[in-house]
Amino acid sequence: MIELGSELRALARDYPPDLVEIELDDVPRIAFHVQLVARLIDNKLIAPGTMFSFNGTTGERTAAKGFLEAPVIVNGELQTGLGGGVCQVSTTVFN
Repeated sequence: MIELGSELRALARDYPPDLVEIELDDVPRIAFHVQLVARLIDNKLIAPGTMFSFNGTTGERTAAKGFLEAPVIVNGELQTGLGGGVCQVSTTVFN
């Protein structure tokens, strides 16, 4: 399990509760998902002129594949679902 550093806990305490939308307990699960999908796309070569499907490569987010409950944004609303944090990797790959 990823341990949440004392520096991050201290930083989050400096913000008013209404500005911190994600609970500190969710951070290790989000970080875990970033690592999980990074491993799923690792060593994939995207040749010039070809298409890459992030979802096709990583597959469905399921508990059987190791995804955990964490905050996700669905239709602009923060909810709980499998795979919260995956969008950080997909956005980085896209950019």
